Amino acid sequence: MKEGKTLNLVAQAASFCVGVLMTFSLDAQSEIIMDGVFDDWANIPSVMDGDDPGVMDLLEMKVANDETYLYVYLRVAEEIKLVEALIPHSIYLQIDTDVDATTGYEVQEGFGSELGIDFADHFAYFDVDPNVVVNFYDIGFHPAPTVTSAAFELAIRRDAVPDGVHPLFPNNEIRMLFRETVGGDQLPNLGQEFIYAFTEDVAAIEPIALAKMNPISVRTCAYNVLANGLTDANRQPHFERILKAIDAEVFLFNECSGIAAATLKNLLDAWLPTGTASGWHTVKDGGRITASIWPILTTWYGISRQTPSLIDVPGERGGPMLFINSHLSCCGANGARQDQVDQMAAWITQETAADGDVPYNTPLVYGGDLNLVGYAQQLTTLLTGEVQDEATYGAGGPPDWDGTDWADALPRHTHAPLSYTWLNEAEGDWPPGRLDYLLYSDAVITAEHSFVLYTEGLPADALATHGLQANDTESASDHLPVVTDFVANALLSTDSDGDGVNNDDEWNAGTDPYNADTDGDGLTDGLELTMGVTDPLNADSNNNGCPDGEEALGGCDDACLGDLNLNGIVDVGDVLLLLGNFGVTCL
Repeated sequence: MKEGKTLNLVAQAASFCVGVLMTFSLDAQSEIIMDGVFDDWANIPSVMDGDDPGVMDLLEMKVANDETYLYVYLRVAEEIKLVEALIPHSIYLQIDTDVDATTGYEVQEGFGSELGIDFADHFAYFDVDPNVVVNFYDIGFHPAPTVTSAAFELAIRRDAVPDGVHPLFPNNEIRMLFRETVGGDQLPNLGQEFIYAFTEDVAAIEPIALAKMNPISVRTCAYNVLANGLTDANRQPHFERILKAIDAEVFLFNECSGIAAATLKNLLDAWLPTGTASGWHTVKDGGRITASIWPILTTWYGISRQTPSLIDVPGERGGPMLFINSHLSCCGANGARQDQVDQMAAWITQETAADGDVPYNTPLVYGGDLNLVGYAQQLTTLLTGEVQDEATYGAGGPPDWDGTDWADALPRHTHAPLSYTWLNEAEGDWPPGRLDYLLYSDAVITAEHSFVLYTEGLPADALATHGLQANDTESASDHLPVVTDFVANALLSTDSDGDGVNNDDEWNAGTDPYNADTDGDGLTDGLELTMGVTDPLNADSNNNGCPDGEEALGGCDDACLGDLNLNGIVDVGDVLLLLGNFGVTCL
């Protein structure tokens, strides 16, 4: 929750009294992340519609914004694919961007729409003078999720100039409605009005660092390199900079059918030297190549478009991990994708059983370009093990070791509240979407740090820091690399340096879990964190020129003998500090 954000919402909608304007003001608004998960909309007021007969019943909408995007939430009565008529619908979003009924296209009396988005047909009307048809990229349109759902969130860029002349949002208020043109439903209902006022009191999104936060985490990157891009001479410089900036220890590459495993090993050895005699280890299956800085112990073949490999991650990093490199069938092949994930669910059930070949509690990571652009059941099967073709593959079952679902790392862009991993602005027919995933067994590992790298969205200082160029990701591939740092849960509860604080708490505090005295002041991290008087990251917390440890023992000029907690007074806190460490052997 971010404080100081106010949402001004003026609505005269189906859930309110006709003819009465109601204003909602919130002291805090959740930051909206375009990831297809809707918890962040919980505090946003709704415009509701009752049940209406028709082809498609529109139930609820919400609106929010930040300095870059207008966000819209839509809930309907049944599962659909919003940007495709996979399940028939004819839903439009109409926006009167100047709140002037005399301009734009007259959707209904008193409503002149400048922007009309035809979701199923992949374009928008921009009804200015002259009227033009624009594509989704012209308005900076991002929908989520990419699969079927009964709820969707949409983002539209506030600074868009769709025709190159007229700003999309010239004022700070807009009038909006959704309509389903076949069944005739509207949200809000005919004769009702919804007006939204932009707020400028919005906190900027917190950037995600590219650097690893935890030295013992296992950095994993899934990356579709588009048609053997790693060996394309024109694209190689872009890939080299990207892979160096990511610096993963395990890569799951897709679309490498024309690249030999040995060729990729040589590239990685040159770009990301391991410092070991063996260098990188690679294994290829079809167009998928898995690369690791550690030996690949076992690889299983024969699963359609999915390749599990057991990698010998060192014990101090959590021990061996199973990585499944996946590139499911593309586009409209819903049946093929469901069959493939059914196969995987059956394989997981078999190989993680007591008599299976995957050792008990081995961390599992499943990643790649999953092409999830159709029915949500395909993702549900991966996460839950819920097999659809039981006659062929058996009943399946929960894929994690504790009998629960896998988790989704849900990476987002480092500098934007977006999660898409594929875009093709040159064609413009399909909006950006989330096709690339990293799923994992959260019973035994934690996704500590995740991001999608989109260099075009990085500020100049971040590009310079990591040796990147602004056009790298779009020049390299139509997919973006997705990255997650995984840590074994067993390591998180370990106190590696014996200072009384477990590793996870030390990482959160910024102290070194392998150094009992991070700042070298003579006081352990555990003591400083527990007492909360001195800073474990600053050897001289009160900046008086005397290290905290020496000062606590009465050393340095002007020190107050007995003031162990350095508050300037010899008091009960000093006694408690002494008693709490009574009997400790000082080396």
